[in-house]
Amino acid sequence: ALIGASSTGVASSKKWRGILQKKMGTMLSGAHSRAGGGGGGGMKLRKSMAGGGGINSSLMASSEEQFHEELVAMVSQTAREEPAGGADVPMPAPRSNHTTCVHENAVILFGGHGGLGYQRRAWNDTWCLNLDTSRWQELMCQGTPPPPRSGHQAFAKDGCIFVFGGWNHDSVFNDLFMLDVEKRDWSDVDLPWGVGRWNFSLQLVEAIPAWCVFVFGGTADINLEGRSGGIFDLRIGVLNLGDQYRWEEPELQMTRTDAKPMPREHSAICYDADESRLIIFGGWAHKWLDDVWQINVSSIVGPPYAILKVEPPLGPVTGNMQVTIRGVGFSSTMGAVCVQFSDGTHEASTQGSVIDDETIQCDTPAVANTIGPKECMVRVQIGARDLTTTVTKYKFFLNSIAEKSLVFGPGVLQEQQAGKLTKCIIQLRNQNGENRKSGRDELIVSLQQKVTVVEEVAAAAAPADGGGGDQKAAG
Repeated sequence: ALIGASSTGVASSKKWRGILQKKMGTMLSGAHSRAGGGGGGGMKLRKSMAGGGGINSSLMASSEEQFHEELVAMVSQTAREEPAGGADVPMPAPRSNHTTCVHENAVILFGGHGGLGYQRRAWNDTWCLNLDTSRWQELMCQGTPPPPRSGHQAFAKDGCIFVFGGWNHDSVFNDLFMLDVEKRDWSDVDLPWGVGRWNFSLQLVEAIPAWCVFVFGGTADINLEGRSGGIFDLRIGVLNLGDQYRWEEPELQMTRTDAKPMPREHSAICYDADESRLIIFGGWAHKWLDDVWQINVSSIVGPPYAILKVEPPLGPVTGNMQVTIRGVGFSSTMGAVCVQFSDGTHEASTQGSVIDDETIQCDTPAVANTIGPKECMVRVQIGARDLTTTVTKYKFFLNSIAEKSLVFGPGVLQEQQAGKLTKCIIQLRNQNGENRKSGRDELIVSLQQKVTVVEEVAAAAAPADGGGGDQKAAG
């Protein structure tokens, strides 16, 4: 069912018809008199295409131009006298090249180009169509609204309406504005991208951990000549809606021989979440276009899960240390879990297990002969999905060597008193003799008491001397 209808009813239609007939009658009677009078002036009327060559309402060129100007003036004046929607029914003026966004149970309209009758006015008004009552209401907003514009794009996110780009008779825009709908407060985000751009395509995409907005093509003020010097463009801009908004301009991974779409404006665009791709159809580039293109954006959007941190964040190069990976969306995808450690040149992977939607556990890989003792980046891949676009850091260190380590302090002195607390310090060193600067060692300390054993050797008693010397037996 249609929400509303035209504000001009039967009475208004009759009034228009009467005014138009009266105007036409006046002009035709004037033309008759000029045609029949004294032959002066050399004015000619065009012959009728039907019937017996009577006078046609299609007058000579000068009369047609005057008639058109007067007709436009009459229509515009009548429209001003009878505003759209009637005096008691507020509604936005007629327009095109505006934007609408759904917010809760309402549609928010902003800007556009048009007006009553044949006006060509750029608008920056904001209207709300309540979908429960089917009534319009103009939002009287505070703050810093965008300048009047059309050819822009808008999207809704987290209770706000964002407006980017566009043009009016005086300027072209590359700015970004945000409307807090509940507070009715406009603000300039102060985050431009590139040059002025209009008639482009825009797509909001859900991604983890932050949503993204893709801007494609349009007409761009590349030569800084204003709207008259605009050039059809092919570039893609990405607005990351994380904690800190930022624009990115990723390069298309294409060779010179790869086919690519023609620069264009007014294309239709949508997003296929299953394949992480943008679908683009048609547009205008000095001719109407009917081609279809796809752009894989998985390297930007990523899979439906993300890695946030690893606990603990360091371990030995020999690996085999259990770590816990924290993130979101791990239960969203079925399949084997691969945890990748990489320093940009070398990489090592290990298998993990999904504990819950926010937890993965795995044992670190041995990297002594690959990554070595350095900081690296950790990503996660589940099933056939891509690696996470989010990364976290993990640091490998050389193992401690007991024989190269040092123990010192009062606790190693020999003179100790039983039952009293004593202390010593252990300085661990790796195989290169370098002092360790981080923890994460498992130590086994054996205490040994060194006891000096005194051996007393008893001298054997000498045999009794019976008078000494050799004795001779007496006979």
